Amino acid sequence: MADLVVVDFSELLPGPFFTQNLVELGARVIKVERPGGDNARALGPGLFAAVNRGKEHVTADLRDDADRRRVAELVATADVVVEGFRPRVLERLGFGPERLTQRHPQLVYVSLSGFGQHGPLSDEPGHDNTYAAYAGVLSLAGRPGGPPEWGPGVPVADLCAAMYATSATLAALRHRDRTGRGLCVDVSIRDCLAHWLNRGSAGSRTTASPTCPSSARAR
Repeated sequence: MADLVVVDFSELLPGPFFTQNLVELGARVIKVERPGGDNARALGPGLFAAVNRGKEHVTADLRDDADRRRVAELVATADVVVEGFRPRVLERLGFGPERLTQRHPQLVYVSLSGFGQHGPLSDEPGHDNTYAAYAGVLSLAGRPGGPPEWGPGVPVADLCAAMYATSATLAALRHRDRTGRGLCVDVSIRDCLAHWLNRGSAGSRTTASPTCPSSARAR
């Protein structure tokens, strides 16, 4: 994967841990940070260092015309674009999946969000324990007859989604190698964790998306 270029708009943990996996597989990852930087720089400097090792860093204000043009030039060189905002945030800034995949049909566009890009919860905020509750995992935590307890020691929902994003992206790149066209990969953190409860499932499935010519839903 030494020739793979990834432009990464994500911050905090799920997206950066996913793209750190790509770095370790040999990809070149260019992390685009807003002015002031990824919030993880202040909230957890050690965490930031752990999941952003080996990446290139660019600061850009996507509300600024000159910065948008500079980032657009980066995207034109990319094989993969990654974002971890709520749905439609990057679309409003000119870097949404439909626009970018129309301009660059070979692009793999990966979105990580709490509840996916569509549906009644898509705009809801959340954290690791929120996704665990919605996925049903909290019903298995704690002692019999007692209240749910959540204390595995690591943010399993975020890490789970990052690993699903890694495998789904590799599958999307394989699809591009065979067809010449990229895919949009919609990763729902809640859905990924819920999938761990289904021990008999065959894995991910491919669906159509109204925001992209084709879409792989990771779950």
